Amino acid sequence: MVERLVAPLRTAYAANADDAELVRLAREVIAGLSGVVTRGMAVDPRIARVIDHVRTHLDEPITLEALASVAGLSPSRLRHLFVEETGIAAKSFILWERINRALALGFSGTPWTEAAYATNFADSAHLTRTCRRMFGLVPTAARIGNPQAASSDA
Repeated sequence: MVERLVAPLRTAYAANADDAELVRLAREVIAGLSGVVTRGMAVDPRIARVIDHVRTHLDEPITLEALASVAGLSPSRLRHLFVEETGIAAKSFILWERINRALALGFSGTPWTEAAYATNFADSAHLTRTCRRMFGLVPTAARIGNPQAASSDA
C-alpha cells in the first residue's frame, strides 16, 4: 500500500518535476496514508462504505462483524482488505476516528465528558488515558498553541 502511494512521488522527484507537482503528489501520499480519499486514488467501494459507516456511528460500539456485514465480506477478508486499502487495521482506524472526533468536540466547547460519551468512550477518564497513550498528552493539552502541561487532567 505505502509503496503504491509513494511510487508516483519518487518517479516525479527522480524526473526533476517542478515544485508544484511534487507538492501535489506529496499531498496525495499524506492523504492516502491518513485514510482520506483524493480524486486520483480509487478505494475499494466496500472499504469506502466501511469508512463512512465508522464515521457515522462513532457514538456506538462498532464490531468487526458489523463492519464485515456493511462491506458484504467475512470478518477475516475485511480485516485483510482494510489494511491493504488503508495501510492500518480497522480497529486502529476506529480508535483514531473516535479520538479525533472527541478532540474536535472538546475543542469546540463540548464538555469533555460529553465528547467522550459522543464517541463511545466509557467516560472522560477513558478518553484522557487513550489520548495520553496515543499522543503523550491529555486532551486539554493536545490543542496546538495550548501552553497547558501534558500532565494535567482533562
